[in-house]
Amino acid sequence: MIGLRLLPFVPADFDALAGWFASPEEAVLWGGPQVAWPLTAVQFAAMLAEGDMVPPQRRCWSAWRGDAMVGHGQAVYDWAAGRARLARIAIAPARRGEGLGGSMLDALLRELFADPRIGRVDLNVYTHNRRAIALYTRLGFVPGAITPGAVRIDGQAWDGMTMTISREDHGAKLI
Repeated sequence: MIGLRLLPFVPADFDALAGWFASPEEAVLWGGPQVAWPLTAVQFAAMLAEGDMVPPQRRCWSAWRGDAMVGHGQAVYDWAAGRARLARIAIAPARRGEGLGGSMLDALLRELFADPRIGRVDLNVYTHNRRAIALYTRLGFVPGAITPGAVRIDGQAWDGMTMTISREDHGAKLI
């Protein structure tokens, strides 16, 4: 790991994260069609509020290297099914290409699988996001179903794909 710390995402982090997205397309690539651009404190506060439920429906983290926030990630829980879905994964634009994405995702997976109730972690990715797919594959995620036209941006359809990793497969990658 590259000296990364996962900390809870807090209101003091809102402005930094919002500044990572320069267009509606970038915001949707990160957060799906449910987010509106420009991103606002109201949207981030609603995401955090889902973590106040018992058990939490969503948890949000900031990834820090030294005194700089360099990444962000979230997990949405399906407690009945024993799984979590990674969501809204981002690395600060100025820090991309430094290997931080793999370190952050590894830390997130460790955090999620530390809970014995979570046996599988899923994520959704747009099929044109080849760098993300390559990273997820390297970490042991397995491609799954493709959803044609998962979202439309400026009249263009983006296909989505589900990827998954089990607790066992993640543990085998660590050995």
